[in-house]
Amino acid sequence: MRRTVGGIASEVTREPADGVPTRSAVTLDNVFTIEQDLLIRYLTTLPVDRMNEGLEALHYALDMPF
Repeated sequence: MRRTVGGIASEVTREPADGVPTRSAVTLDNVFTIEQDLLIRYLTTLPVDRMNEGLEALHYALDMPF
């Protein structure tokens, strides 16, 4: 997650109403996996009704068909 919102198809914008302190974006064009025990705390969660935005951004970033 970053505070700079680029308005690109591979990101999902988050607003303070979503539980983040300032407008920010989750970028999905550089995704990698880590072990779960390395996660220290949640920054925020993506509500179920907005999960499709994340899936669409991930499909775009990985050049996968919808």
